[in-house]
Amino acid sequence: MATQSMKANKELARRLNNKLWNDKDASQIEEIVSKKCVLQVGDREFRGQKGYRQFFGTYTGAFPNLSIQINDLIAENDYVVTSYTARGQHTGQLMGIDPIGKQVKVNGVNIARYQDGKLVESQNLFNEMSLLQQVGAMPESVLRKMA
Repeated sequence: MATQSMKANKELARRLNNKLWNDKDASQIEEIVSKKCVLQVGDREFRGQKGYRQFFGTYTGAFPNLSIQINDLIAENDYVVTSYTARGQHTGQLMGIDPIGKQVKVNGVNIARYQDGKLVESQNLFNEMSLLQQVGAMPESVLRKMA
């Protein structure tokens, strides 16, 4: 039973990645994301389908051609861990940062928990400093000092 559930959860994670993020099919939010979902991205928190839609809109607005490649997908009980590489061209505003038209690439990891066929918790960890540097919001010299 647990194996079947893990397989189903992995399929939901793939679907959320491919249909929502790569195909920009926002209807997947209502189909997969729980109304009580808690999404954490760094120190920011988004709640429910509305919050997830806000997060989705922020990044697809800034990077309309955003594509996410799954590198690894691991399931255990109700959890699915996905390592990914996101790519896109910065052609829209990103949290007050004007677009520079540059192609960016960021690696990340998502730790998601599914319950009854819905995403209920998600922790998205990606290299935000690298993203900020690539879109010109943080000088490269700052990153070198932190290394």
